[in-house]
Amino acid sequence: MHHAIRKNLLAHEVSPYLLQHQFNPVDWYPWGAQAFTKAQQENKPILLSIGYSACHWCHVMAHESFENEEVAEIMNQNFVNIKVDREERPDLDSYYQNALSLLGRSGGWPLTMFLNTEGKPFWGGTYFPPHRKYNLPGFKEVLTTISDSYKKNNHSIINTANQIDHIIKNEKIQSEAGQAMSLDSLNAISDKLLSYMDPRYGGIAGAPKFPSPNLLAFFWRSYERTQSRKYKDAFLLAMSQMSKGGIYDHIGGGFSRYSTDQFWLVPHFEKMLYDNAQLIELLTLAWKETQDPLYLLRVEETIRWIERDMKLPEGGFASSLDADSEGHEGLYYVWYEVEIDNLLGDDAEYFKKSYDVTSTGNWEGKNILNLSNFRGNYGDERLARCRQILLEERNTRTPPHKDDKVLADWNGLMIYGLVQASLAFDKPEWLQLARNAFSFIVENMVANGSIYHSWREGKINPVSFLSDYASLSRAALSLYQATFNEEYLRYAEDWTNVINTKYKAEDGGYNFLQKDVNEISSSLKELNDDPIPSGNSLALEVMVKLKVLTETNNYDEDIENQIQYFSSLMKGQPMMLATMLNAYELYHRYITVSLRGHPGDIRIFDFLNVASKVPSLCVISRREIVNEESNVVLCKNFTCSDPLVAPNELDEKLRKMIFD
Repeated sequence: MHHAIRKNLLAHEVSPYLLQHQFNPVDWYPWGAQAFTKAQQENKPILLSIGYSACHWCHVMAHESFENEEVAEIMNQNFVNIKVDREERPDLDSYYQNALSLLGRSGGWPLTMFLNTEGKPFWGGTYFPPHRKYNLPGFKEVLTTISDSYKKNNHSIINTANQIDHIIKNEKIQSEAGQAMSLDSLNAISDKLLSYMDPRYGGIAGAPKFPSPNLLAFFWRSYERTQSRKYKDAFLLAMSQMSKGGIYDHIGGGFSRYSTDQFWLVPHFEKMLYDNAQLIELLTLAWKETQDPLYLLRVEETIRWIERDMKLPEGGFASSLDADSEGHEGLYYVWYEVEIDNLLGDDAEYFKKSYDVTSTGNWEGKNILNLSNFRGNYGDERLARCRQILLEERNTRTPPHKDDKVLADWNGLMIYGLVQASLAFDKPEWLQLARNAFSFIVENMVANGSIYHSWREGKINPVSFLSDYASLSRAALSLYQATFNEEYLRYAEDWTNVINTKYKAEDGGYNFLQKDVNEISSSLKELNDDPIPSGNSLALEVMVKLKVLTETNNYDEDIENQIQYFSSLMKGQPMMLATMLNAYELYHRYITVSLRGHPGDIRIFDFLNVASKVPSLCVISRREIVNEESNVVLCKNFTCSDPLVAPNELDEKLRKMIFD
């Protein structure tokens, strides 16, 4: 006789991460009124577990504790248990990470928080082993202690929870004398941030080492502004070392989320859409400056990976690939020397020397392929043939789990990156890939004027964030500037209007959630880049571009208010606000590139191709003219150039303007 496998309430959810836990013996609830009502009726504390599909330690804790009948029984008897996908609810993740920081503990995932019946936190941590080890208490011990304490010291716990909630909701940006932001501050900020960089291996010094694309973009802007090689060198060193290191998947393309060491060698193998979106953009900038074939190859390979492994049949892009396969981290990506020998035959020795393959390996007896010591031709066709053989062999392995939900803001980043690459490398197929993804989102994730954050298999999660509107507005403007299709401009205008009517906070800046949403995180603002650009920063960038493109003053007040609100924070904590700093500089130093020509004149797109080579401070618009030769006019600081009629004239004049 067969018994039906018991499911919990997560079986009805959309998120692949939540669905992974539907067969746990834990009585999981999704975030919502049902769980809080139960907690209040039974006067039980809430155990909140926040993670994401590609998180290695989330899987470890799930296997050790949440799949354990004994642990589950303790959880079910003493707590109301809620599971949250941080990618679906970044607002909740931010709120409870803040709470954990106030409790004096380091954040991360899995996030394990204990809440009162109103959802206010009173204690927490991250990963807990089932039994005491790693200098951490065992999870069963934690559960018992918290349950007993909640029953015996309820009044004290409620006070603690109220205090933490009050601090988070009333946190204000402190303005200090002398901390107001100015253009003159940018160079000092650039030097300050440069001091944190690794002069040998690139990126922020130390380990683990994250790509930090927003910071690298700021160094590129610093180089454009000052022409100082130290900023350019910091940017290119990081891009080169990442492109050669093990953090890059040399067989299949794409970058992992971070390196566990300072050398970019050993990745934490999960691949995230948002990292690769931003790195496509930065690799494009690096190639424009250097023409180094390494950067072209990495852009091509990464976009090929996106098309092959991350693009869904409907047109949107999936969120991530797991670090683990068959229960082991990195198993899909690493090689034994004997495998290389058997597969590559006469080419094996050449490949092994190029890609750091040895009998002892460079990670747990196996080999993470890398080109850190390679001095040959990156476009070597012999190596390319070897990589194709290994890719075909790797395709026979069990692949990592794919989180195939579509997130609006992350897709916006990828659309933007694809547009920049398509213009720089003259790849119309990449532009079409971006347009298809945008169309998918408009058709499947936009309804009644709202952008919904998450979609999977025809189902949406009906919550909308500032970052969705800001990221997709930015993507729409990039598509407009690449195609001059007015529809994209209208989308950006409409969505920015939603930002300014529904997300604006009374004390300044913009909140995660719309004003009419009643959540514990309702008053929370996304201030920092972490690791995607913050919604507040992208909103400022979008409004500056719309101000230029629409030639109106409609956005001036909101732009000035945003800059004033973040002024002291930009100067005092620039590491976390690199995107805001870039938007601030754009506002003060933008160059209008006005393309003027007959409808369908191919020279307009020749001008566009030149202008897109130096996009950081350029806002590109188009005007149709009939009775004169196609031309382009550049404007900066209320002064415009004479009409330019040749692309080489535009290139020379534009570069002079940017570095002026």
